[in-house]
Amino acid sequence: MRDVFLHQAREESQHAILDELERVRADATLTAQQRKAAERDLISLVAAVHRILIGQAGADAEYYSANCGQTRPPERSANMRQRVSAAVAARSVAKA
Repeated sequence: MRDVFLHQAREESQHAILDELERVRADATLTAQQRKAAERDLISLVAAVHRILIGQAGADAEYYSANCGQTRPPERSANMRQRVSAAVAARSVAKA
């Protein structure tokens, strides 16, 4: 089994090297303005994923509240959803 992981790691390493060579080649064709636009696009994409994750965390908390086998008042479920979403938001901002 260890050999399988070693082979996988070597293969992924080769892909990373090829990806970096391709990135350098593609980057050389960009103007400064195009590079700035690409950076803005990437930041917008990351922000969109961030919003999706916060929404999903809240939906997961709501699902848990509905299916955990306990009867909870709606206020408690709403509070859990809000706290989980806030925790995900705070954690992702702290990692940035």
